[in-house]
Amino acid sequence: MKSIFWRLIALAFFFILALVLFLPSTALFDKLPSFWRDTVPKIVLGLDLQGGTHLVLDVDTEKGVENYTQRLSGEVDALLKEKGIVVENVKRVGNSSVSVGYSYPDTIPKLKKAIGDEFPMFSKPEYNDSELTFSLIKREVDRIKEWSTSQALETIRNRIDKFGVTEPLIQIQGKKEIVIQLPGLKDPERAIALIGKTAVLEFKLVNQNGDVQKALRGQIPPTDELIYQRLEDEVTGTVRQVPYLVKRETLLTGDLLTDARVAVDTQFNEPYVSITFNSAGAKRFDSITARNV
Repeated sequence: MKSIFWRLIALAFFFILALVLFLPSTALFDKLPSFWRDTVPKIVLGLDLQGGTHLVLDVDTEKGVENYTQRLSGEVDALLKEKGIVVENVKRVGNSSVSVGYSYPDTIPKLKKAIGDEFPMFSKPEYNDSELTFSLIKREVDRIKEWSTSQALETIRNRIDKFGVTEPLIQIQGKKEIVIQLPGLKDPERAIALIGKTAVLEFKLVNQNGDVQKALRGQIPPTDELIYQRLEDEVTGTVRQVPYLVKRETLLTGDLLTDARVAVDTQFNEPYVSITFNSAGAKRFDSITARNV
C-alpha cells in the first residue's frame, strides 16, 4: 500500500509540474498571474509542431568564382599598364582563367614575372596562339566557393531577424546549399523575396569626369552605371536619393575583407563603417588608391 501511495504522490507532482510548465504556452497565458508568466518561459514549437516554412537555397558559387576572375583580369590589365608592358588584350576565359594576348615573344618573361609576383593565386601559364592563360589554383577556387556560401549564410541570418521568427534553423548543407526552417511563418513567397536577394560588396571608382545630369536622362556611357546613395534627414525623417556615376568595373570585392563593423568617430562622435582587409586585399587597396588619388 505504501508503494502505491508514493507512486500516486509522484504522479500528482509531475502532473502539476507539467501544467505549470505547459499553461504559459496556451491561450490561457494572459489570464495567468504575472509572476507565473514572467517566471515560466513559453515552449517554442518547432516546424513539426506548428508548421512554417522550409527552404533549401542553392548558392551560385560558380558565379562567385566568375566575378572574382573578372575582377582579377582588370587588375592584371592595370598592372601591366603600370609596368609599361604592352599587350594586345587581357580578358577572362571561362570561370577561373585570365588570358593575356601578346605580339612579341620577348615580352613573355616580363609577363610571367609581373603576374607571378603580384598574383600568387594563379598557376603556371599555358601557351596558346600568342596568348598566355593564367588559371586560378584549385585552393583559391575552393576558397572563393566556400566564402560565397558562408557569406550567403551570414547575409541570410541577418535578414531572418526582420521576420521575428523564434529560433529559426539556418545551416549549410553539403558544399553550396543552405537549409532554412522558419517555424510559424506561413508565407514562403515573402521569405524567398527577402532572403533570395543578392547582396554583394563591391568597390568601384566614381567617374568624376562624367555628367550625372545626362546619365539621369538616360545618356549613360557603356563603361559606367548610375547608382544612388540613400540619405535620411535625422530631424524630418525625409529620405532622398543622391545619384552617382560610377565605373562598371569592380576593383575589389568583399571576399578580401576580414572584418566589417560599425565604429564611432571619436572626433565627431558619429558612426561609420570600419573595414579591415586581409594581406592581399590591403595590397590591392593600396595599389588602387595610389593609382587613383
